[in-house]
Amino acid sequence: MNARAIAELRAERARLKFTPEALCGENRAQHAFVTSRAKRLVARCSRRSGKTTGIDDRMLTLALEPPFVPQLYCTMTRRNAKDIVWGELLRLNHEHGLGGVPNHGDLILKMPRGADIVLTGANNEREIAKIRGKKYKGVNIDEAQSIPERVLKPLIDDVVGPTLLDYDGYLALTGTPGPVLGGTFYEADQGARAGRFERHHWTLVDNVYLPARRAGRSVTEILAQVREEHGWDAFNPTYRREYLGEWVRDDDALALHYDPLRNACDFEDGPRAGWVYVVAFDIGFEDADAIAVLGWAPGERKLRLVKETVVRRQGISELGAQLMADVERYKPMKVVGDLGALGKKIAEELRRRWGLNIEPADKNRKAEHLTLLDDALRTGAMLAPPGSQFAEDCAHMQWDPGAKAKGKLQLTDSYHSDIGDAVLYGYRVAFHWAERAPIPPPTAIQLADDWWKKEERAIQQRNSSEWWEEGG
Repeated sequence: MNARAIAELRAERARLKFTPEALCGENRAQHAFVTSRAKRLVARCSRRSGKTTGIDDRMLTLALEPPFVPQLYCTMTRRNAKDIVWGELLRLNHEHGLGGVPNHGDLILKMPRGADIVLTGANNEREIAKIRGKKYKGVNIDEAQSIPERVLKPLIDDVVGPTLLDYDGYLALTGTPGPVLGGTFYEADQGARAGRFERHHWTLVDNVYLPARRAGRSVTEILAQVREEHGWDAFNPTYRREYLGEWVRDDDALALHYDPLRNACDFEDGPRAGWVYVVAFDIGFEDADAIAVLGWAPGERKLRLVKETVVRRQGISELGAQLMADVERYKPMKVVGDLGALGKKIAEELRRRWGLNIEPADKNRKAEHLTLLDDALRTGAMLAPPGSQFAEDCAHMQWDPGAKAKGKLQLTDSYHSDIGDAVLYGYRVAFHWAERAPIPPPTAIQLADDWWKKEERAIQQRNSSEWWEEGG
């Protein structure tokens, strides 16, 4: 692109007032992120900081600069991508006349000269495989703290990396600090990978467009109201993470506390003699179908996740075949599942075609039963393989802080675990807790001790008897 064309492009942007200076205003930290041309960057933000606007501003600004090739935005699910950035992206495109044409079905904003902005989900290996083979000017991975590590690490290292080679593209990781001080997002911002990333940080303190601030209220007043509404003090871990954007370990925020040192076991190759099994499943389409096989040994009060299956976007035939294979192999005492909105029809189809007798999952009082499952994890009565999706999901399932402040327990909408629900359904119908440890056979020392005690009692009885009793 020659100098004249670049000058004309800049003049056009100035006329439309689509410049980082006009968009970011006094938010210098956001402005630094939007204008950065680093190849690796991370942005740690609080809630209501303007992170979404910053990402959209950056992608649209770069779409007007050469090379004119696509950029990718991905987050946990395609639905999340649509909810988080699509609306704001369309608003900015329309208000500033940038010429983008939205494809609502595919979530692609088709920009002039081919600099399209593509939205996608990245919540499992099957989804991220669709990115392979593409060429991008840049990739934005948002809400990185909520993407499971088994997906995020290969997404960055194995999938995204090669897509950026052709145009020496950028990788941006953005999100809010999570309750666990670990994982790829944490390492990029604070840990071993921090030296490879240009780091950015801003909070609602920097957001001059916050409606409450525009109404004349100070940041101090806004934050004080937040703490009062939730019953927090200034040192509350959730407050510091969500509203100050600080990394703070927060075990109380997690619904399930899995510890590999306490809860680790191995997946089983097949059923074991004498074990009792339960097959539980959660059904979905946009979400995944998840099947958990749980089992326990005779005389042992420990429940194990011996097998898990998580598959997205499959039909009833595939689900039925998977369930039938597990039922034939493990001969479970029960098959229990949440069949979704079409529960009765699906249950009837599974009964007729595969002969499966399915017990509907009891979804009442979910929070209470999650606390019981959590207690089993904390005491070591529930075991799962460290590399299982269930174990990893435990680090992302959090209680909603607003509801918790009002004395209610409910999970946040930021992360949904299909296998977590399946394990919970199976845990509720299992009765491993009723097992009694078998009495071991006596040892030779115990047998000898019992014989001597018996002889001693006989001698004492003879010594205490009268002579005529002995004669009689």
